[in-house]
Amino acid sequence: MSWIHEKDFVNAVEFLIDNEHLDGNFNLCVPKPTDNGTLMTSLRKALNVKIGISHPQWLLKIGARLLGTETELVLKSRNVVPKRLLENGFVFKYTDIATALNNLVKK
Repeated sequence: MSWIHEKDFVNAVEFLIDNEHLDGNFNLCVPKPTDNGTLMTSLRKALNVKIGISHPQWLLKIGARLLGTETELVLKSRNVVPKRLLENGFVFKYTDIATALNNLVKK
């Protein structure tokens, strides 16, 4: 899954404002997407949660039906990369999910 730290998000928006010659669409996310397993492991570690309980696909489908939505966002990958930001010289501070989550939790 694609993600971005809040500080990198703000810095990317400022970068785009400061570089008025840049136009069009830009993906605001880190260059290396992560997977759900890595995200959840990193989040549990940052929050000092010892165990995590997996949710089977059938349970997710029931929950989605109750909420009137689809499970696609959880069960399928939609990774994007910030190609245009990188090509124009933007540098991310947080590109590792574990480091980003640790920073956010320590606030």
